[in-house]
Amino acid sequence: MTSTAIATLATTLGLVVTVLLLVLVAFPLVQTLWSLRAARRSPPLSLTGGSRPRIALLVPAHDEAIGLPSTLSSLLPQLATGDRLVVIADNCSDQTADVARALGAEAVERFDTTLRGKGYALDHGLQHLRADPPDVVLMFDADCIAAPDCVRILVDEALASRRPVQARYLIRASDDGAKARISEFAYRLRSWVRPLGMRRAGMPCQLMGCGMAFHWSLLEHLSLASGHLTEDMLLGITLARRGLYPGFCNEAIVDSRFVANAADAVVQRTRWEHGALATIFAELPSLLVRSARTLDLRLFMMALDLAVPPLALLSSLVLTGGIVAVIVALLGGPAWPFAAFVVALCMQVAMVVIVQRSYARDLIRLREIFFEVPLYLMRKVPVYVRFIFKRQVEWVRTKRDVG
Repeated sequence: MTSTAIATLATTLGLVVTVLLLVLVAFPLVQTLWSLRAARRSPPLSLTGGSRPRIALLVPAHDEAIGLPSTLSSLLPQLATGDRLVVIADNCSDQTADVARALGAEAVERFDTTLRGKGYALDHGLQHLRADPPDVVLMFDADCIAAPDCVRILVDEALASRRPVQARYLIRASDDGAKARISEFAYRLRSWVRPLGMRRAGMPCQLMGCGMAFHWSLLEHLSLASGHLTEDMLLGITLARRGLYPGFCNEAIVDSRFVANAADAVVQRTRWEHGALATIFAELPSLLVRSARTLDLRLFMMALDLAVPPLALLSSLVLTGGIVAVIVALLGGPAWPFAAFVVALCMQVAMVVIVQRSYARDLIRLREIFFEVPLYLMRKVPVYVRFIFKRQVEWVRTKRDVG
């Protein structure tokens, strides 16, 4: 291969990578702008019209005896006679099942040390419900707090749309430090701003594992048995392939907290980010091909949403691309890579500013974000290095901090 051919190939590859990076940066900015659009007016829904549906709540729990009462106390008052709250005590070594029963919930116990993970627990709960199936199934984590009326709103939405519904699921900072608040800021972007933008554009969202609602017909013949680290995302993609696109419900709110212990926080974030990246690599190509073959805009938009990596990784890619662009320019190469880097950086800064001003004034100041970003990215580097050389593939539970 001649030097000219090598230079042409390098230029082509550089152009492809640059375009892909610009798309990955531009799409969350577009989602953020969509989120600012006025909400579409729709008639209010109410469970009081017609016969009340039969509701079942599934709460998978592994050694959650201490924190479970807070979660159940937020859910039980929202239920009516005939509704069911089922706690799946999964491989528990504490009194999780006894605590659930004492508080008025059903408890089913599962013991299988080889098939571990939230997906297996949820599937066990579904098997339990099949003997007397409800109309609507809701799923909550054992460490969350559901806002008042959350259950009714989710059920209304699930019945009206006959598609999966995802609540606004927020994870709060574990302390007042800048590091913790930047983590919450990134999560707000992922779990609130971007899904809200998709909803206001009439597009689907990803499922997030907590605060999900399904009409029973969607789950009736579906197996959730999986040890996948992001079984929620996988479930949403599986249903979307069947034309059952998850919808975001901004009015139903569920809260949780990041773990406070530093070591456990690393385990938690590693599980999330490795699982998300593995899902991107495994599912994105087939989603793009299927959406192109069927001309399915909603599936294509869901694929683009899936393609956007975590904020820290996306920022790292932009900065790395900038360094490469500067080196290319200094060596006498073309100027367009540097121009592309400037555009990408401006788009990302614009997104951060809009999100902070519109959704996170109560959380963090812009000055803190930009001051802490370098440290935030440096702390994330080991997580992404481990994805390449020592990827986490098994579910590892993190300890809860209660009180």
